[in-house]
Amino acid sequence: MKHHLNIMITALRITMFAASVIAIVNLIVAISLAFFEDASLTKNYFDSDFITKTNHNSLWLSLVFLTLYSSLLLYAVFGLAKFYNCLIKIKKGHLFYHTQGLEFKKAGAAIILFAKFKYVLFCVMGIIAYYDISVLFKRIPELLSVYMIGKLVLLLSHLAEKGEFIKKENELTI
Repeated sequence: MKHHLNIMITALRITMFAASVIAIVNLIVAISLAFFEDASLTKNYFDSDFITKTNHNSLWLSLVFLTLYSSLLLYAVFGLAKFYNCLIKIKKGHLFYHTQGLEFKKAGAAIILFAKFKYVLFCVMGIIAYYDISVLFKRIPELLSVYMIGKLVLLLSHLAEKGEFIKKENELTI
């Protein structure tokens, strides 16, 4: 059990670090776009995410996208931090505690909101700036996988609440 918890904790640390780095890089790119106003930089940065069918790249749209995506990534990091704290407490031996269900619920909700908003953000950017309808279909597997992870964390919140209730009843019975 502890081995699996250690793997999950390590994976969460790596994920939170990577998301933070990506958010910072996006903000740096947004700042450089604002100062240099280089259209080729915008095109090069977004070519990996969108099929470029036109040169309708708007600087302000790119800035808004990068800022919103960075904010969304930081929101996901704070949601994952709640999940991380729950796992640390479980590792320390506190299998059920008073606020565990609520913390799992907040983490699950953050993951689900991140999945939905990221999908919408990429679809809007792809359709408006690049006239790329295929982004609606390319992003579905990512949306569903992250969404299902969020639903599993919500399931954990329900189990934690039930476990906490059973623990209280057991303590009162003895």
